[in-house]
Amino acid sequence: MLKKKVIIYGIGNYYREMKEQIDENYEVVARTDINRDSLEGISSIETALSFSYDIIIVMIQDIQTCFEVIKMLIKEHRIPYNKIVLGLNISSQQV
Repeated sequence: MLKKKVIIYGIGNYYREMKEQIDENYEVVARTDINRDSLEGISSIETALSFSYDIIIVMIQDIQTCFEVIKMLIKEHRIPYNKIVLGLNISSQQV
C-alpha cells in the first residue's frame, strides 16, 4: 500500500509524541513550523509547499491555534480545505 505524502505543520511536543504513528502511516515529505529559524531540518512553508504532497497535517494541540493556521493555509497559500487534516484526529483514525 502506498503511503500518502504529507507535510507536517507544527513539530512541537504533540508531533514528537505521534512521530512513530505518523512515520508508520505516512510519507513525510517536509516539516514546517512557525519557529523554523530555531530548528534544523525544518522548511519554510513556501519551501514545504513546493514538494509534491497529498495532505498537510496540522500537529498543534491548541484548537484555536489550529484554526488560525488552517485559516492562514487557506487564505495566504490557497491550500484547499480538503487537503488539510487536524493532527488531533489521526490518533483515532484507522489509516
